[in-house]
Amino acid sequence: MSRGGSRAAEPAPAPAARERPVTGRLAFVRLALRRMPGFEGGGFAIADLSPGVNVIHGPNASGKTTAAAAISTLLWPAGRGERLSLAATLSLEGERWEVDLDHGRVRWRRRGAESDPPPLPPEAVADRYGLALHDLLQAD
Repeated sequence: MSRGGSRAAEPAPAPAARERPVTGRLAFVRLALRRMPGFEGGGFAIADLSPGVNVIHGPNASGKTTAAAAISTLLWPAGRGERLSLAATLSLEGERWEVDLDHGRVRWRRRGAESDPPPLPPEAVADRYGLALHDLLQAD
C-alpha cells in the first residue's frame, strides 16, 4: 500500500482455461441414449464413431434425429435434461473425455477423473456444427 492509502493497480487475472474456446478437433467416439423422448423405456448406443464425418441412416422413427439432438444436448446441456439420460465418450484435442447427463445433472470426466467441462464454443453457434442430408443435397 502506498502512503496515501491507495493500492497500486493489480494486473487483471489471466482468463481461466475453460474460458478459452477449443481450437482442436472434437470427435464423438461413442454415444449412449438411455432415455429421451421416444425412447423412454430404453434407448440405444452408437459405438465406433469415426473422427471425421459420420452418416447415420435408418427408417423413420429409428432415432436419427434423436441421436443428433442428444449430441447437441450433451455439448450444451444448460436448462435441458430433466427427463433425459445420455452419455458419450469423446476425443478432444487428443484427450479422452466422458460426459454423463442424467435427470439434469451433468458430470464430466477427463482422462478418467472428475473434471469441469471443456471450453466448448457457445451454444449460440451450435447450428454451425450440424449438417442435415437436405443441406448436402442442395444445388447452388
